[in-house]
Amino acid sequence: MKALFSFGPYGSSLALVGPAVTQEELFQKIKKYLPETAMVYGNLAGRNQEQAEKKEVSPKALDPMIKESLDWLRQSGPKPKSQVRPVPAKEKKVNLPAISLPKVHFGRVFLLAFALLVLPYFFLGISLASLAAVTNQVGAGSLSGIRYLLPVGKATSSVSFGTLLLYSKIPVFGNLFKGSREVSGLTYRSAKLLDQAVGIANTTRTLIGSVLGSEVYDVSSLSQEISVGLDWIYKEGGFIQGEAENLGGLWGKIADRYFPSEKVSSARETALLLKSIAMELPSLLGKDKPTTYLVLFQNNMELRPTCGFIGSFALLTFDSGRLADTSVSDVYAADGQLKGHIEPPLPIKNYLGEANWFLRDSNWDADFPVSAARAEWFLDKEMDKSVDGVVGIDLAVAKSFLKILGPIGLSDFNMIIDEGNLYEKVQSEVEGNFFPGSYKKTNILTSLTRELMAQISSLPQEKYLDFAKSLTENLGQRHIQVFVHNRSAQAAITPLGFDGAVTQPICSDNCYADWLGMVEANVGVNKANYFLKRSAALKISLTPSAIKRTLTLMLENDANPALEGAGRYKTYLRLMVPAASEVGGVEVLSSNEEETLTPEIEEIRGRKEAGVLVEVLPHEEKEITFSWEEQRALDFSENGE
Repeated sequence: MKALFSFGPYGSSLALVGPAVTQEELFQKIKKYLPETAMVYGNLAGRNQEQAEKKEVSPKALDPMIKESLDWLRQSGPKPKSQVRPVPAKEKKVNLPAISLPKVHFGRVFLLAFALLVLPYFFLGISLASLAAVTNQVGAGSLSGIRYLLPVGKATSSVSFGTLLLYSKIPVFGNLFKGSREVSGLTYRSAKLLDQAVGIANTTRTLIGSVLGSEVYDVSSLSQEISVGLDWIYKEGGFIQGEAENLGGLWGKIADRYFPSEKVSSARETALLLKSIAMELPSLLGKDKPTTYLVLFQNNMELRPTCGFIGSFALLTFDSGRLADTSVSDVYAADGQLKGHIEPPLPIKNYLGEANWFLRDSNWDADFPVSAARAEWFLDKEMDKSVDGVVGIDLAVAKSFLKILGPIGLSDFNMIIDEGNLYEKVQSEVEGNFFPGSYKKTNILTSLTRELMAQISSLPQEKYLDFAKSLTENLGQRHIQVFVHNRSAQAAITPLGFDGAVTQPICSDNCYADWLGMVEANVGVNKANYFLKRSAALKISLTPSAIKRTLTLMLENDANPALEGAGRYKTYLRLMVPAASEVGGVEVLSSNEEETLTPEIEEIRGRKEAGVLVEVLPHEEKEITFSWEEQRALDFSENGE
C-alpha cells in the first residue's frame, strides 16, 4: 500500500500480486472453508498477466486472505432466496386529533334575536316619554328638566328610527315594521323641532337683553335668525302633521295621542304669525328711524272696557333696536292741557258726571284698536305727541312678572315690592298725601317700570321659559293688548288675539255663528273691583224659528261697610250681542229686592250693545240676568253647527 500511494515518478506502474498457486491448490484451500464447493472443469480463456514496470508480491499467506475474502462475500454478497410466510400485521387503532365544533346555545341565540327585535321599541318608548315630559315642562313654564330630557329624546329617537328603517327593508317581513318606523320618524322630527324652538327662545332672550341694554347690536341679524327658525318649524310641523294623519291602526292611535293634528296645526299657524312679526322687528324697533309707543297703565282695580282706568301712561322710544327713552306721565297732567270741548259718550256724561271727554276715559270702547286710536288722538291734542302704536297693560302683568323675578327694591322710596303687596304699596304711595300737580305717582311708576325692565334684561336662563309663558298668557287673557301702525305686524298680531279687538265669528252653509261679550265699567270713581267676586251662567234654547239665550251674572262685594263710598261698586254693564238680536228687560235680583231695568241699546259697527247701571253695596250680592233672542230659521234635518 505504501508503494501504491507514496510519491514517485509520474506515469510509472506497479503490479501488486500474490504468490503463485495452481487451480487444484486454490480449490482445496477454498473447499477447506466451503465444503459444498465442487470443482467444475471447462474451457476457460487464460487471463493475461498485467504488464507493469514494477511488481510487488504480497508476503501474506494465502489461507488467511481466502478466509477474509469468503467472510466478506458472506456479509456483502447476494443472500439466498427463502420462502417467508407472511405474518398478518396486527390492526392498530389510530387516534386522530379531535376536531371541536362550536356548541350552538339556542338560548343565547334566542335572547340575542329578542334583544335586536325589542331594543328599537324600547328606545322608541323612551323617546316618546321624553318628548311628552318636555311638552309638559314647557306647558308648566319650566326649563329645569328640558336640558336633560330633550337630548335623551333626540338620541333615543334617532337610534330607534335608524334601526326600524333598516328592519323595514327586510324582504317579506319589512312591512311589519313600517308603522313603528313612521312613529319613530315622527318622534325624531319632533325632537329636532323642539330643539329648534329652544334655539329660537335663546335668540329671543338675547334680543330682549339687547333691546333693553346699552350696547350696539344688529337687530336685523337676530330678526332674520328668529324668522328663519320659525319658518323651519312651520314647514317641519307640516311634515309631522301629514305623516301622523296618514297612519292607521295601532300606530295611528299612538300618533294621534302624541302628535294630535289639531295641536300641531295650531302650533304651525302660531309659528307662521310669529315669523311675520319677527320679520318686522327692525322696523318696529326703530332700525332706520326712531319709533315711539304709547303705553297705557290701566288699573284693573277700577275696571274700564279695555281693562282698567288709565291713571298714567308712558312713552317708550326705540332707536336702532334699543330702548332709547322712557318717560312716565300722570294722565291728569296731560288732560289738563286739552283745549276745547270734546263731547263724551252718554254713560260717561250721565254716570261719571264728566261734561268733557279726556284721555283718561278714552278707552270706553271695548274694541282695543278703536280705543287705542282714540287715545292717540287725545295724546296728540293734549301733548302734541304722535306715536307708532299703543300698548295697554294692567296690574296683573306686573304681578305675574314679580312672581318670576322675585321682590325688587325701590331705593328712592325705601320699599320692597313683590307680587303680594304690589297693589297695596303702590296705591298707598300714590293716593297718600296726593294733591294736584304732584309728581309722586309719576315718580314711583317710573322707578318701578325701570327696575322691572332692568330685571327682565338680566333674566337668568332658567327663568326665561317662565317669563315667556307669563307674557303669552297675559297677551292671551288681554292683560296686555297691542295696536301698531305697522300693517304687516298688526296683520299677524290680530289672528293671535293679542290686539284686544272685538271679533264677530262668521260661518256658511247650515251653520250659525253665535257670540256674546260682557263689558264692565266702574263709574264709582274708586277701586272697588279689588273686593269684587263674579261668576256667570249661560243658557241657550234652540227652536226651529229662533235662538233664545239668558246670561246671569253674579256679583259679590266683599268690601268692608266701613269703607262706605270707597267700597261701593257702581258699574255700567254692557251686553254685546249680534246686531239682529232683540234684547229684553234686565232683571236685577238681590237679597231684599227684585227689579227689571230697561237697557240702553246702541248699535256699533255691526254689533248691538245693551247697557244698564247697577250698584252693589259692601257685603251685598246681586244677580243680573240679560235675555235676548234672534229670529232665525234653523234646519235640524241636515248636518250643521
